[in-house]
Amino acid sequence: MEALAKTEVGRKTEHLVGLVQMSEGWKMYENQLFREPAVRRVDSWSVKEGRQGSRRAILFPSKLTNLQGTELKVVWFQFSPHFMVGPSGRYGRDYKVVMALSEALNFTPAFRKPSDGVYYTLSLSLSLAGQLWGQASKNGSWSGLVGTLARGEANFGLANVFLANPDGRREVHDFSSFYDSDVACFLGRSAGPVPRWQSLARPFSLLTWVAVLATLVFAAIALFIITLVSSVEGPQVDHTFHSLSYVLLYTWGIHLREPQVGAVKGAGMRTAVLTVWVYAVVLTIAYSTNLTASLTVAKVQPAVNTFRGLRQSGQRVFAMGTFFRLGMAASENPDLKVLADRLEPYPNLPSALRPVEAGYGVFIQSRKYLEFLVSDKYSPRGVPSMRILRECFAPYSIAVSLEKNSPLCSSFDVVLRNVFEGGLVRRWFVEALRLAKRDKKGKKDEETMEKAQEEGGVPLSVDHLQGVFLILALVLLVVCLAFLTELSCGKRNRRNI
Repeated sequence: MEALAKTEVGRKTEHLVGLVQMSEGWKMYENQLFREPAVRRVDSWSVKEGRQGSRRAILFPSKLTNLQGTELKVVWFQFSPHFMVGPSGRYGRDYKVVMALSEALNFTPAFRKPSDGVYYTLSLSLSLAGQLWGQASKNGSWSGLVGTLARGEANFGLANVFLANPDGRREVHDFSSFYDSDVACFLGRSAGPVPRWQSLARPFSLLTWVAVLATLVFAAIALFIITLVSSVEGPQVDHTFHSLSYVLLYTWGIHLREPQVGAVKGAGMRTAVLTVWVYAVVLTIAYSTNLTASLTVAKVQPAVNTFRGLRQSGQRVFAMGTFFRLGMAASENPDLKVLADRLEPYPNLPSALRPVEAGYGVFIQSRKYLEFLVSDKYSPRGVPSMRILRECFAPYSIAVSLEKNSPLCSSFDVVLRNVFEGGLVRRWFVEALRLAKRDKKGKKDEETMEKAQEEGGVPLSVDHLQGVFLILALVLLVVCLAFLTELSCGKRNRRNI
């Protein structure tokens, strides 16, 4: 029975019970999962003395709700921000999941890295698989995390594992129930921020500016007509209102919310001026409040955000391995099928991101990982140099990988369901982002940044306000040209006289 309990089938069977007939009677044994010895005696009977023991033996006790500190091997690799190692120690969403499982089921996790599978190839995608999640070779063997579990070298594994089967990995290992979800997205280089000199125009759209200009002219003409009509009945306004140029300047001053000189008489004229003032106050408040955001936050130029636009742009697609190529090729979207043919697998993250940084294409990976990558690596001054395309595909569930036919599945599912429903997964993910930022910049830098944010906003520099200086320069240039034109015309007139 001990030999049976140590076999591949025996160590994955939750309940094995056997009776051994001895010369003096019977002995009952049961298997012990993940512990030594493989079997233990639970009861015995003697022919002469009868049954030994003070209570009846429980034949099928629950063996997986309390593993009594048994050591379970966990295969993992560092994959930010889900499983990380830094000055703060091990942390991340997946690490917290392991610790939650160990605490709930009372086992001791023993972490280990994936072992490379047996490969005789120079393929970049296969060499990647031997280091990370894994990939099948021509002879059917696996490498990476999947291969480690398939060979029985670990009990379970976590590293942002997708609950999917595009390459047949479900045939060599099992999945738990999901505890998180994600989607596959594309990462590309940002088109660059909109020039700062456009900040003064950004609070309103082009159509809004046209409407403002048209309203300015219409209001001036309306006030001028009201003035002419009022002058027929009697002196209702100052005589300067009879000049169209003055009325234009007067209306422009109202739009700038500057007090205007001029005695406005008559109910009709006052009502018209009051209406223009109310309109101008609302307009200027809307502009000034939106202007603050336009000056302090750099706006990124529009770029490709859809699968069709990405296909039409002719950009290449880069990835770590070929996992996402299989998902894209199986999609019913014709644009994704074309992009799958363009996918170029790379052995590691730096080599896959290098052409993306140069602007040669896009990188595909899970959205949460891309969000971390943009925040951690590509936003040194708060302005991201990389962006995530708006359109994503293939929602994936995140689960724990286990040995094939592992008896741990049912116990893991109960704990993972409670963790997910309790909202702990999202909390652990946010906590991982904070710890990753602190490990990179240092705790002192983080405290200094938080203090600066509490004390006030971002001070505006000349770069922020270059638009108003540009307008001033252009207006002064126009004024100088007009002044020179007046001088030239004056000299000609004097000569003619």
